[in-house]
Amino acid sequence: MNPIQEKIAVITDDKEPPANRISRWLVLPALRPSLKLCPSTPITLNQGDRVIIAQDQGAAAHTLAAQLETYGVTPLILDPAQTAVTLANQLQTWLADGRIRGLYWLPALDEEPAFNNISLADWRELRRVRLVSLQTVMPALEGTDVFLVAATRLGGLLGSGDSGAINPLGGAVAGFIKAYRQAHDDRLVKVVDFEVDPKMEHLTGTLLAETLIDPGVTEVGYWRGQRFTPAFAAQPAASHKPGVALNRQTVFLVAGAAAEFSREVVAGLAAIQEEPASEDVVDLALATGSGTFYLLDTLPPEDTAVQHLIQAIEKAGGDAIYQQVDLTDDTAVTVALQKINGRLDVLIHADGQPDSLFNLLQASREMPVSVVMAFNGADGRFGNAQHPAASADQALISALVSQMRQERSETRGLVIDWLERDSDQTVAIVQRELINGQAQGEILTGGQAQARIQAGDERITLEKAPARQRLVQVNAPLLVELTTAGIYSGLHGRAAIQPEKLALTPAHSYLPWGIGLEALAEMALTTAPDYHVAVLENARFAAPIPLADDQTLAAELRTAVFPALGHSLLAHSQLRSQTDAPHLTAQARLVARPITGRPQIQFAPPASDEMVIDPAVFYTQTTAVPPWQFIEQAHVVGDQIVARLRQSLPPALLTEAMIYSPALLEFALQAADLWQFYRHGKAVRPSAFQSATIFRQPAELTGRPLFAIVRPLGNGRAFDVQIVDENAYLFGIVTGYQNRKLS
Repeated sequence: MNPIQEKIAVITDDKEPPANRISRWLVLPALRPSLKLCPSTPITLNQGDRVIIAQDQGAAAHTLAAQLETYGVTPLILDPAQTAVTLANQLQTWLADGRIRGLYWLPALDEEPAFNNISLADWRELRRVRLVSLQTVMPALEGTDVFLVAATRLGGLLGSGDSGAINPLGGAVAGFIKAYRQAHDDRLVKVVDFEVDPKMEHLTGTLLAETLIDPGVTEVGYWRGQRFTPAFAAQPAASHKPGVALNRQTVFLVAGAAAEFSREVVAGLAAIQEEPASEDVVDLALATGSGTFYLLDTLPPEDTAVQHLIQAIEKAGGDAIYQQVDLTDDTAVTVALQKINGRLDVLIHADGQPDSLFNLLQASREMPVSVVMAFNGADGRFGNAQHPAASADQALISALVSQMRQERSETRGLVIDWLERDSDQTVAIVQRELINGQAQGEILTGGQAQARIQAGDERITLEKAPARQRLVQVNAPLLVELTTAGIYSGLHGRAAIQPEKLALTPAHSYLPWGIGLEALAEMALTTAPDYHVAVLENARFAAPIPLADDQTLAAELRTAVFPALGHSLLAHSQLRSQTDAPHLTAQARLVARPITGRPQIQFAPPASDEMVIDPAVFYTQTTAVPPWQFIEQAHVVGDQIVARLRQSLPPALLTEAMIYSPALLEFALQAADLWQFYRHGKAVRPSAFQSATIFRQPAELTGRPLFAIVRPLGNGRAFDVQIVDENAYLFGIVTGYQNRKLS
């Protein structure tokens, strides 16, 4: 596949496999507004209050105690390593002396031993101190109104970042906290995650600040000086990087294989029929059946369910080796895995127990393993008030898999959170993730995933004065208000677009797309005001945004921001106007330093007498007249078109206050649409583009001409557009632009 074909393949989905259309939400850390923008919690710390601090083995508990004493609060130090009976007795004594205001749970701040150097018994003891003691303490405090703030040291992103989880037992604490919050939504319940080595005063000061500010978030982490919370990003599974080849040579290990759901998945994987690469006999053999399956479970081999599974694998042409094993017994698991010779392509953990996953990872650490895939429900991700133990276990499983990025970077770790297990889709989803070489991390899938995410998107109203100051700080001319922040949907705001200031008249029926993109860029920048918009990516133009005469257009904006390559951020933004679905979506890449330099290309501007294409017919024939008609003339050069920008632009578009030059973006899109009209007689409108980069603003032209060079890809299926001045200096680039025929 040549570079042009690859570019077209990325932005078209004509041949997309059906499994790729099944919902796929990747768990990623999303930027949370700074505490300055967030409202206060109901909690106050007053003279005479008493607060329990479950101590760590470092200095955090004593530092926090000293800070609480400055409020007049009496700290009560609790040792979480004590037995359950001793803990309960201590709590009863304290409760008999008066009201307990809150609890800080700090043992998950302690560093865990290297995973390869810890025994199952020691690991269970660490879990007892961090989690089981917490599960003992909270029922003893039931009936009180205590707040609960736990601290973890998973790395600052609660294990959802690219670097994976550090100290994964903190994941169990986070899972329990989410379940407890579900059961006590009238209280302040939080888990605060930190990087490996934060300054102690900052750590404890942050715990106090999170106690007093932002009641809307349950999980929050501090990473590189910013606040993050786990959220979701819809991501397609398409990848040009191959993953596991599912064929006769594939070796699977399935723990918990005899459960009904596991049997369904395994039988489906065994029966997968791949398309052979040719008619060669070897290829046909590889396409029949799918590999060798090592099956582990507690049921005896003669059990009917086990026998049916073995028969299904063998009928499909695969090999089945079943072992009856107590998966929570580390010695038994080690013995079972010694029977596997050589590599292991896929290790599937479907047992649901953290101990069994711990044992499998320990026993396989000397084996080359391509993929570890764990099956979870949604309890670990969202919390379940009725099943807090399941929430803790599932969150711990996710953290153990995430930790593999630290311990076993050569192995892809995948966790699938199943909302619903549809028998028609489960095998397709598992296959999709295995063959996608870029798939890793935690993935939410199954029916009604988007509805579940929206239902959990608790929103807070931002503090008005700091929010107004933020708009002043970023100089966003189209935005008028930052309103709320959602857990998953990110920052919400409003734009007020006044047509007369943009030289739009009642004759114009819809908003220029360039203005919509400018609004998205401004909204993205409000989330990280010290950054700069480098590129707009993956823009999707849905329905045109209607204008009503000369009335101000009110638009709603949302942006959720995730860490990206290097130190950049990626803001997933959308614009709506009185509709449930967004009119426009795009991703803004934010960088710490602005793009500098003046890129130059090979280009000689055509002479005026060569600009023979008059765009007047193009502008009059289209059924949706562009509000701005920017093309003055155009010229054909081979299969390309060179268009010249009109000299007289609306003054509002020449101001440097605009962040991302809507005039240049609109000019580029119109030039590509002109190519379609000139070549094929099609009246079109924008559909999508891969990226748009603006290097310079049109205000820098000072009367010089500007040109758009349109290069078609795949005979007009997509376009690259370069905007240059007469000296061939680049002002902007749009890549992978697609348009669609007007209906």
